[in-house]
Amino acid sequence: AQASCGSMAQCAAPPPFETGLRQELSTAGINALLGGLTAALTRVVEGEPLGRETGEAFLRGALGGGVAYAGKRVAVEGFYGAGLVGRELASVGGSMVRNASAGRGTLEELVLPVGPVRLYVSRAGGVVPRVDVGTVIATAAFAFTYDARLDLAESVSAGAMVLRGASPMPGLTSAGALITWDAAHIPPGERPRLLAHERVHILQYDQAFLSWGEPAERWLVRRTAPNAGLLNHLDFGALTLGLRGGLAYSVDYQDRPWEKEAYFLAQSAHPLVGGASSHTH
Repeated sequence: AQASCGSMAQCAAPPPFETGLRQELSTAGINALLGGLTAALTRVVEGEPLGRETGEAFLRGALGGGVAYAGKRVAVEGFYGAGLVGRELASVGGSMVRNASAGRGTLEELVLPVGPVRLYVSRAGGVVPRVDVGTVIATAAFAFTYDARLDLAESVSAGAMVLRGASPMPGLTSAGALITWDAAHIPPGERPRLLAHERVHILQYDQAFLSWGEPAERWLVRRTAPNAGLLNHLDFGALTLGLRGGLAYSVDYQDRPWEKEAYFLAQSAHPLVGGASSHTH
């Protein structure tokens, strides 16, 4: 889970991050590089020899990583629905990486999140819905643990499950769900940046799931329960959440690249005013 604090006095200072064109290009480049390496290395693991095919996989994966970053860029903007548009665009990018890794056409199968469900849209198989189990559990946990209620309007705008309740921090994110304090308890200038920051974390989760978690889950299902039809309609997300939790545990907060990315993007769209700051753990 990721949490956000509303002021410098409430939690540790944010990790150091830069703003400007150089940071923009380097952050986009890292996303593209991750996509390219994921696709190329997966093809090698699958038995593809190094050569033209793996080079093409790298290029297509890099393009997908770039599209995923463009989606994050849109998701932090201030217009209503920015999170939804950005999340779908980023998921198209993640799908491109996933397709390149599997040796499929660039847009042969798209994975589009719709609240607690993902739609797998393919040319050959039509539309197959899968329940996002991690998001369903996170939403229920937020509701029961923090006496939270669903904010429907904010959920539609964010393209994710957004709740309001008595969370320990102004913002808390897990899988595709986030919880915030009521607007009355957050300074007006802070809330847009807080929500933008948390939306980036949700897109980072999607990116990791599509690039690494989902292919690993499908492989395990095929190996352990090839005829279990119900499992083919469930996305557990356990591997992705486990990886995310392990990295959060082992990497110091100040050094976490995903936090630096979220701070940079939120700050770029919603500049600080008067020195106030939102912080995320």
